[in-house]
Amino acid sequence: MAKIFLGCVLFIGLVALLGLGFEKMDEGKSLGWPSIDGNLIEIDDRSVPMPVLNRFMPIAIPYAKYSYNVSGKEYIGEKNCGPCLSWVRRATFRPPEMQMPDTSEILKNVREEGTAPTLNQALEATRDLLSHMHYKPIKVRYKPDHPEESVPDPDVVQGGKSLWYTSLLLIGVGGLGLAALYFHGHVTEPVDDPSLSLEASLRAQQQRRR
Repeated sequence: MAKIFLGCVLFIGLVALLGLGFEKMDEGKSLGWPSIDGNLIEIDDRSVPMPVLNRFMPIAIPYAKYSYNVSGKEYIGEKNCGPCLSWVRRATFRPPEMQMPDTSEILKNVREEGTAPTLNQALEATRDLLSHMHYKPIKVRYKPDHPEESVPDPDVVQGGKSLWYTSLLLIGVGGLGLAALYFHGHVTEPVDDPSLSLEASLRAQQQRRR
């Protein structure tokens, strides 16, 4: 059971390292692409459907959905990263900044009425403000001859640092753990040596007495 668990740990660490490689490839291939402003629709961490592993080592998949316009046409892009340890992700991720909506219209209505808003009006205004809050614009690079192919700025998903630390930890723990188990099994393995048997020892004692 321990070998299976450590094998899964090592495998996920290698997948995280592979994901980091794909991140660097995306950054490299998009360096010459034009950059425009886009809108961040959603950013979250998706859980991995592995209940047993998640009980001891929660894994998250960083994910972002965004939109951008090229020549008057809107495109929707998605970005998925490799598996990351949830607590590593929380330690290395900075939530994107929110852009507050314009409150001038609400303040204008309050001034025109000339009275202080009631509690219900204040709650309604607060809900209206929250519904209009959105993320600040992000930078998106798109392929000129295929605008549907795009890459968001690395600072949006911020998967590189999470993947790097995750791969180091999991490969280290999984690799060292498996090495320790195999070494322990080799040391404690019974030796099938006839010279160490009880009969051989008795014969050796009898020969010394003669």
